[in-house]
Amino acid sequence: MPNFWNVFFNLPFLFVALWGLRTRGDVANRLFLLGVAAVTVGSAYYHAWPSDATLSWDRLPLTVAFMALFATLIGDRMSARDGLCC
Repeated sequence: MPNFWNVFFNLPFLFVALWGLRTRGDVANRLFLLGVAAVTVGSAYYHAWPSDATLSWDRLPLTVAFMALFATLIGDRMSARDGLCC
Protein backbone atom coordinates (compact mmCIF):
# COMPACT_ATOMS: atom_id res chain seq x y z
CA MET A 1 0.00 0.00 0.00
CA PRO A 2 1.66 3.25 -1.10
CA ASN A 3 0.12 5.38 1.67
CA PHE A 4 0.50 2.88 4.50
CA TRP A 5 1.93 5.31 7.05
CA ASN A 6 -0.80 7.88 6.37
CA VAL A 7 -3.39 5.19 7.07
CA PHE A 8 -1.52 3.71 10.04
CA PHE A 9 -1.10 7.02 11.86
CA ASN A 10 -4.88 7.41 12.12
CA LEU A 11 -4.96 4.75 14.86
CA PRO A 12 -4.04 7.19 17.67
CA PHE A 13 -7.35 8.97 17.02
CA LEU A 14 -9.16 5.73 17.78
CA PHE A 15 -7.13 5.03 20.93
CA VAL A 16 -7.73 8.52 22.31
CA ALA A 17 -11.45 8.35 21.54
CA LEU A 18 -11.87 4.94 23.18
CA TRP A 19 -9.93 6.09 26.22
CA GLY A 20 -12.11 9.21 26.49
CA LEU A 21 -15.36 7.27 26.06
CA ARG A 22 -14.59 5.31 29.23
CA THR A 23 -15.40 8.40 31.27
CA ARG A 24 -18.88 9.70 31.74
CA GLY A 25 -19.67 12.94 30.05
CA ASP A 26 -22.52 14.88 28.60
CA VAL A 27 -23.91 14.22 25.14
CA ALA A 28 -21.73 16.79 23.39
CA ASN A 29 -18.52 15.35 24.88
CA ARG A 30 -19.48 11.82 23.89
CA LEU A 31 -20.46 12.95 20.40
CA PHE A 32 -17.11 14.69 20.09
CA LEU A 33 -15.30 11.48 21.00
CA LEU A 34 -17.43 9.44 18.61
CA GLY A 35 -16.53 11.95 15.91
CA VAL A 36 -12.84 11.54 16.73
CA ALA A 37 -13.25 7.76 16.48
CA ALA A 38 -14.96 8.19 13.11
CA VAL A 39 -12.02 10.31 11.96
CA THR A 40 -9.95 7.13 12.17
CA VAL A 41 -12.15 5.38 9.62
CA GLY A 42 -12.82 8.37 7.35
CA SER A 43 -9.25 9.57 7.21
CA ALA A 44 -7.86 6.06 6.71
CA TYR A 45 -10.30 5.53 3.84
CA TYR A 46 -9.26 8.80 2.22
CA HIS A 47 -5.53 8.20 2.65
CA ALA A 48 -5.78 4.64 1.37
CA TRP A 49 -7.36 5.82 -1.91
CA PRO A 50 -6.92 9.61 -2.14
CA SER A 51 -9.35 11.22 -4.55
CA ASP A 52 -12.00 13.92 -4.66
CA ALA A 53 -14.68 11.28 -4.05
CA THR A 54 -13.10 9.99 -0.81
CA LEU A 55 -12.21 13.44 0.52
CA SER A 56 -15.74 13.96 1.82
CA TRP A 57 -15.38 10.83 3.99
CA ASP A 58 -12.29 12.43 5.51
CA ARG A 59 -14.01 15.76 6.19
CA LEU A 60 -17.41 14.53 7.46
CA PRO A 61 -16.19 13.05 10.78
CA LEU A 62 -14.05 16.14 11.35
CA THR A 63 -17.13 18.31 10.95
CA VAL A 64 -19.07 16.23 13.48
CA ALA A 65 -16.21 16.37 15.98
CA PHE A 66 -15.65 20.13 15.57
CA MET A 67 -19.34 20.96 15.95
CA ALA A 68 -19.61 18.82 19.08
CA LEU A 69 -16.51 20.53 20.48
CA PHE A 70 -18.06 23.90 19.67
CA ALA A 71 -21.28 22.88 21.46
CA THR A 72 -19.25 21.77 24.48
CA LEU A 73 -17.41 25.08 24.62
CA ILE A 74 -20.65 27.05 24.39
CA GLY A 75 -22.25 24.85 27.05
CA ASP A 76 -19.32 25.43 29.39
CA ARG A 77 -19.46 29.20 28.94
CA MET A 78 -23.23 29.69 29.20
CA SER A 79 -25.64 28.95 31.98
CA ALA A 80 -29.39 28.43 31.78
CA ARG A 81 -29.76 32.01 33.01
CA ASP A 82 -27.88 33.30 29.94
CA GLY A 83 -30.19 31.60 27.45
CA LEU A 84 -33.24 33.11 25.86
CA CYS A 85 -36.27 32.88 28.06
CA CYS A 86 -39.85 34.01 27.64
